[in-house]
Amino acid sequence: MPVVLVFVRNFNVSGQSDGPTRSIVNLSRKLVDVNFRIVASNVGGSDTSDGRQQVMPQWQEIDGFKVMDVGRNLRSVRWIKKILSEQRYNLVYLNSFFDPFLTLLPLLILGFSQRSGHNVIVAPRGELFASALASGRWKKRFYLTVIGVFDVYEGIIFQAASAHERKVIRKHINSAGDDIRVVSDIVTLGAFSGCSEKFRASGSLRLVYLSRITPAKNLIYALEIIGKSNVQVSLDIYGEIVDSMYWRLCEKYITKHDLGDRVQYRGEVDYGDVHQLVGTYDAFILPTKAESFGHAIGEALSVGTPVIISDATPWQGLEDEGAGIGIALLEQNKFVTYLSWLSSLSEVEYRHLRIQARRFVVEMMSNPRVLADNKNLILDYVRDQQVVS
Repeated sequence: MPVVLVFVRNFNVSGQSDGPTRSIVNLSRKLVDVNFRIVASNVGGSDTSDGRQQVMPQWQEIDGFKVMDVGRNLRSVRWIKKILSEQRYNLVYLNSFFDPFLTLLPLLILGFSQRSGHNVIVAPRGELFASALASGRWKKRFYLTVIGVFDVYEGIIFQAASAHERKVIRKHINSAGDDIRVVSDIVTLGAFSGCSEKFRASGSLRLVYLSRITPAKNLIYALEIIGKSNVQVSLDIYGEIVDSMYWRLCEKYITKHDLGDRVQYRGEVDYGDVHQLVGTYDAFILPTKAESFGHAIGEALSVGTPVIISDATPWQGLEDEGAGIGIALLEQNKFVTYLSWLSSLSEVEYRHLRIQARRFVVEMMSNPRVLADNKNLILDYVRDQQVVS
């Protein structure tokens, strides 16, 4: 059986999982004849970065995956080197661009050994977008300069989730050339939840924000929309507070504009509860500055919850299909207008909107090319090699 060695920072299948975890899990479920081994520094929410672990960890069986938690410390260097040298893998799959332990370190180890016959894919997962580069800008710019000088990524295959991300990769990585595969991620479809009775009963529009709380996700913009709306609207916020300084700015905005009775932070959500939770809301809102893919958007659509998002995502054509709307961030009034329109819908009209939202993502995920592209991303680099798991 072909063996794919996956490096990813967080791996939590059933808990509070992020986009890269969902991408890997969804892909692996379509490739049952490929053995995915996961190397992570935070498995199941247990971060081992403090360096207390003295002995090299063992492979564990977690949710059907072989997983090793290597932490993020000096010992991790030795352990990662040992993992890469203990056998030749069909493919090494790196799910970050800037991670020093789980991307740069494996690349350097493999580079010093002339890649050791390994094929390597790097999926930047949106880390090269301008909004992502704005965080830690100078460190990232320095990194980009250094890797450009030393051609660290020469001969590497890149995965982009959209044509736009492919352009961004080419802009920053001179050696990328044509070795960029555009492969849309796969969405886990939830059960259609029908019309929200709470919306019709209360007359108040109930919105949900479900994403990490960072400047790139642009929560404060959503708060501005709520503040400017002339209809009854509430917002429940779910997600990890990654940037505490940014969250404090959001809290100050809520207080300053007297939104405390309409906006609530509800904490983090286990992935197994996401579909059912989002299905209880009238609309999903995410005015993101840039999105490589946007699993949460697809998951909201899959349960029939229309989405109100920026146009900086791969989810295009929403308004044409009656599944929600994607609006340029410079046109904030259009967000406000859409909320007014949404609140005015009759029950029949609103139910049709939910049906269209579900249909939009189901048709997208039913496209044979999406599944074929995902399978071929892996199989093209493993089918000619004989590596036994």
